[in-house]
Amino acid sequence: TYFIAANGLNTLTIQGQSFGPVTFAFVLDASANGRIIRYDDTTGQGSRGSGVLRKANPSAFSLSALNGGWVYGMAGVSPHGARAVNVGQFTLTSGNITNGTCDINHGGSYSTCSYTGTVSAVDPQTGRAAVTTTVDGSFNTHSAAYVVSASELVMESIDSVQGTGVDAAAGSVLKQTGPFNNGSLNGLSVLYYQDIHAAEGADQSGAMIINFNGNGNANGIAADEDLAGVITQKTPFQGTYTVAANGALSLGTGNPAGFLISQNHGFFVGTGSNSIFGTIEPQTGGPFSNASINGTYAAGSLPPLDYVNASNGVLVGSADGLGTLTVSLDSSNSGGLQQKLGIIANYSIASNGRGTGESPGDQAPSVVYVISPTKFVIMLPSTDAAVLVFGH
Repeated sequence: TYFIAANGLNTLTIQGQSFGPVTFAFVLDASANGRIIRYDDTTGQGSRGSGVLRKANPSAFSLSALNGGWVYGMAGVSPHGARAVNVGQFTLTSGNITNGTCDINHGGSYSTCSYTGTVSAVDPQTGRAAVTTTVDGSFNTHSAAYVVSASELVMESIDSVQGTGVDAAAGSVLKQTGPFNNGSLNGLSVLYYQDIHAAEGADQSGAMIINFNGNGNANGIAADEDLAGVITQKTPFQGTYTVAANGALSLGTGNPAGFLISQNHGFFVGTGSNSIFGTIEPQTGGPFSNASINGTYAAGSLPPLDYVNASNGVLVGSADGLGTLTVSLDSSNSGGLQQKLGIIANYSIASNGRGTGESPGDQAPSVVYVISPTKFVIMLPSTDAAVLVFGH
């Protein structure tokens, strides 16, 4: 059953044959896509999670519609309880996976892999397909993929975590538009990420604006890091990068690596002791101002880093383009479930797209990074280093 509320804070309850009932809260944007969270942890001691809600196109429910190059980005937990993040690239032809490569970080331990595999026929009613891969020539994994469109899937691992050594992870799979080279990163981009900080095990997030020159050099325009709720603005920086023909991306020794999906767009993971998982997206629509955030938005938090501190939420909001954002939200955290209506926040956006926002009673300002006039992210000064993604 589902309920669409007048205020835009909607709920969905599912009763399965062998599980449930499970209740979710969700919000929708103008395209009927949105964000979703688990919303039945009334005691704060149960299950919490957050992710995307995508409108599927049944015309793409066939293997023939899915041929091409793909990039995936997945986050979850390893069999030993460590944060596990994994990005990869592969070619799909008539259900056969070839040329698969990946970057993995398990609790701060970085490795790479190669793989081949198969994708079953797509169920014409549900859009579900079974994915089997052989990693490094010897290790088999199994996943379920659901078709959103001819250019997008969502996927989760379905192996038993105990006894198999396979992560419990989920994420998105997006079709590549290559080939690629250093010119595939050119101009302004926004990067945002989360991780477990190795030094003390605290939740961490970050965002930055980087200007790539298309020839292997980059300048950091703005950057912020949130360590357990303390947000620190970083100084401008310089760096290098390389992009291979298959989209493999390196941001320099000791920095994240991953794969490009398209121009200035990709997934990446940390190559060091921090279990970073992040996204890079092209920044468009600048120069920016308060008027760059205007209209109605649906929003949700990135997946939780831990259950103890995590506060997952979905929000609906309206910005007046003058510096005032009014939001309502459903949230699930260690205190149980909450709904708050009509929260007013004041925001200020600089010409480069970085800004701040604050509501009455906040202990410190949040930090805003504008990706485009239809999308921005907010870093919250909270213990779980939460990141909210807003979109029209």
